Amino acid sequence: MAIIEDLGDAPPSPPRPTPRALPSNLPELCMRLVIPSGFATPAPWASNSEEEQMQYEPVLSGDLRTWRDAAPKLLQALAELVERRGTKMDEEDRATAVVAVAPFTLEDEAWSTLESVKLARRLLPTLLTRTPRPILTHVLTSHLKPLFARNLHTSVNPATGRMLPRPRGGEGTSGYDLPEAQGWKSGSGRLIAQLPEQRGDVQDLWHLVVPPLITMMDDYEPFYKIRGIQLCNLLLSVSDAGLVQRTGIATLFSKSLSTALTFLTHPLSGPLLDHALPTSLRLITLTTPPASAERSNALSVLVSEGILQPWSMAGDRIAVIMPTLAHLPAIIDALGIVSARFLKAFIPHLTLLLTFPSPPTTVSLPLQVRNAKALEHVLHVCAPRVARWRGKVLDGVVRCWVGLREASAPGKAGYDELEHALYDILAALREACPEVEADLTAVHALDPLLFAPLLVTRLDQAVAAAEPMLKPAPTGAATGGLRY
Repeated sequence: MAIIEDLGDAPPSPPRPTPRALPSNLPELCMRLVIPSGFATPAPWASNSEEEQMQYEPVLSGDLRTWRDAAPKLLQALAELVERRGTKMDEEDRATAVVAVAPFTLEDEAWSTLESVKLARRLLPTLLTRTPRPILTHVLTSHLKPLFARNLHTSVNPATGRMLPRPRGGEGTSGYDLPEAQGWKSGSGRLIAQLPEQRGDVQDLWHLVVPPLITMMDDYEPFYKIRGIQLCNLLLSVSDAGLVQRTGIATLFSKSLSTALTFLTHPLSGPLLDHALPTSLRLITLTTPPASAERSNALSVLVSEGILQPWSMAGDRIAVIMPTLAHLPAIIDALGIVSARFLKAFIPHLTLLLTFPSPPTTVSLPLQVRNAKALEHVLHVCAPRVARWRGKVLDGVVRCWVGLREASAPGKAGYDELEHALYDILAALREACPEVEADLTAVHALDPLLFAPLLVTRLDQAVAAAEPMLKPAPTGAATGGLRY
């Protein structure tokens, strides 16, 4: 029997909170878009460390997540306001809007969503359409410079952007990494991402851009080092060699990049190498004369510190080895035949990676493909000096080929790419030292059925592929469905 209880008049349920109305004026809109200080911690997906991700994940709960999800509506409201006001916006208002919008153009930040990045990248060029230099000057002077005021680099003159003759406070002075001086790590500190894009602008704004940039590059957290190195690469792409050298900043850039190459045990060491290596190469080629001993020496140091040292310390960490293989071809292209001095280190390591593991796995396959392409490039650049290494190279290629066959890999995605890379290595080896043909004949004799597909030349492959098309159709064969 059901029991019915009279509860009387139930208390009314509390009203749902109404969403906060969107402001209709520019200052309040921009104030609502200021990145909360809780986002100063690097995004969890920027690290391979599960522990760091677990520590950061709770920060994105509650108010911060709500704020992030509401940001696109604020950006859309700001875009509509800018469109309505058009040319009536003065430089100060435009600069205020740039400060609010610029951090959202960075897609890998914790406060960004795909929608907010899309809106910000569409709005920012509109704000900078008219008189971009005065607006950038206002942004860098009134908004960015105060953020770094307590975090000045000890080796840079903040008034001129030049290297100081001696560090402020003397050698070994530090203290600019104290937590209370790290306010620039909020979203507003990413304003430096809006670098001037014209060489004339770079020279005029040098003293405003370089001091905070050097501070980011020398920060103790690799996440911010990466940000600084990315911006350094952009700055070098629009800077004159004379300006970089005359101000002494080339020396500071070089020291910062050299330090970045030593972070080999951090979860972000892979991305750090991926940005530090091409930026170092750009700095060297910008500030040294072509075919000079100075350039050769600088590039040799880069090979030792940025390629060989990570190889010796990375162990089986694919994330560290991959960027070295990706940027090795460009570095030895710049170094030229002088790269041959490193063959004693290059060949044993690259041939070992061809055969480890054997057979290849889906995890190791991208590394082995990248490694095979790097080895082929080394053979081309150092062709006059590779003859003595032909046995080592051939041994690595043959062992890798056997591993592919053990994996029953032909035709599988990715495995074909490695197979073709082996063909390219043998083609480069044949070109560099024709005497290798006798060695190839000996390999073929070991197991003709196994090694014949590997040792055939590209010309033979092309002829074999064309033969079916060249043969006349047999009498009475179908003619593609056409009737005569």
